[in-house]
Amino acid sequence: MKKNILISICPLVGIFSLCNIFSSTPENLNSQHISLLEDCVTNETEEIPSDFYTYTGFRDWWRWPLVYPYSIYSIDTKYSKGILYDESAQESIKDPNNSGYSFSKLSAIEEFSFDCNFLLVKNESKYYLFSFNTQEIEISQDEKGLFNKAKQAGYSGEKELMDLEEYNNKVWNKT
Repeated sequence: MKKNILISICPLVGIFSLCNIFSSTPENLNSQHISLLEDCVTNETEEIPSDFYTYTGFRDWWRWPLVYPYSIYSIDTKYSKGILYDESAQESIKDPNNSGYSFSKLSAIEEFSFDCNFLLVKNESKYYLFSFNTQEIEISQDEKGLFNKAKQAGYSGEKELMDLEEYNNKVWNKT
């Protein structure tokens, strides 16, 4: 009951960033989607932190899990442009001051799609194909070229890009 009260008063008192603490909790987790992410993990992968798939961020720092050890962060504005992070060397996912390694080319993410091996990214006017396995990045001039390169590389994910709000709804069961 207290949780619902806190969610409803946050916008009224103007503490928007604090609402994130209560908004996307594990009980809203889309277990089917998380199972798909977990299936991408290979046997050689180190132990995955217990909160990798459930931790959403803190205050004005939002986090969405991808294929371990990668996630997308958004800072200041929840659905603003995201940044890709590699969290494999992090001691704690919950420490925003120790937030892993970011990929500078893969910042300002507006739309994306992914499968177990590749992340397809649109940021500003560029398109990138990122390999989760090798961390190699290929650049395309347009979305059609991006999907063509991805298909040639073995990409088998969605055929459309989504924004952070769409992915948030997919991960946290919101419609």
